[in-house]
Amino acid sequence: MEFLHFAIKYTPFWAVPSLMICGFYGYMYWLKSFKYAAYTLMTFGVISFITIIFYIFTGGPKGSVQTFIEIVGELKSF
Repeated sequence: MEFLHFAIKYTPFWAVPSLMICGFYGYMYWLKSFKYAAYTLMTFGVISFITIIFYIFTGGPKGSVQTFIEIVGELKSF
């Protein structure tokens, strides 16, 4: 669980480069008709984009971790 808190707290340091790399290579593989590789890379790019949006809307490093803890608590009680 500590790794997830760390990864969420420092989302921009892994998600932004991941988004750019996956987007570039996904597009290249799409042009070369390697559809499975393109879909896989674009999926990772979308996941990175979603985590960046989550990070921004929840208020940065402290807010995103706190929101994640609240969501996990709600899921455990569900």
